[in-house]
Amino acid sequence: MNARPKARRVATAFLILLGWYVACFPGEHWEWAAWSVQLKQIGDYIIPHDAANLPKRFTAIGWDLMVTGIWLSPTLQNIFSNKLFMWLGRNSFAVYLTHGTVLKVGLARLIYGWSTASYSIEYPQGQKKPIEHFIPRSTNWLVWAIAIPTFLVVEYTIAHLWTTYVDSQCAKATKWLEDAMFEKNEDEKHGVAAMA
Repeated sequence: MNARPKARRVATAFLILLGWYVACFPGEHWEWAAWSVQLKQIGDYIIPHDAANLPKRFTAIGWDLMVTGIWLSPTLQNIFSNKLFMWLGRNSFAVYLTHGTVLKVGLARLIYGWSTASYSIEYPQGQKKPIEHFIPRSTNWLVWAIAIPTFLVVEYTIAHLWTTYVDSQCAKATKWLEDAMFEKNEDEKHGVAAMA
């Protein structure tokens, strides 16, 4: 591939665009669009019929195609190897672990307000069931312009702290458990491989 840079660029672009197309398979109502019907028909040939979740399979295939395209491109490898992307990747698992709590506690408060009452209840005359009025989310663009960046800063700060402090303590605890549960013989203690 390095001897043919033009062919590599074409292959890279093709794989990334194809992967994007495949990964966009809808989570529901795939039958509403011709492109997703076409993907479903192709999927019937390449995905096992007992696959539990078809959209997830298409997402996985699409990501695999895009990653292969990035892997074939030295330019994209350099772009995704810079310090910012490496830092984001290093903290990605901590983001996965903490984002739900930060969304529910932080971002929801920024968008829906700080009231502890989740909704108001109206009791109209002549009706058995009350009408529950949920707090509407803000339609002010400034709220969204402040809330989303604030959420991202808070989320990645928490994720960085998690990766730096919590992960290291978990690694120490895991090492201690390994040492406590598995006895090492004398050769292993001194770093010598046991010969059979």
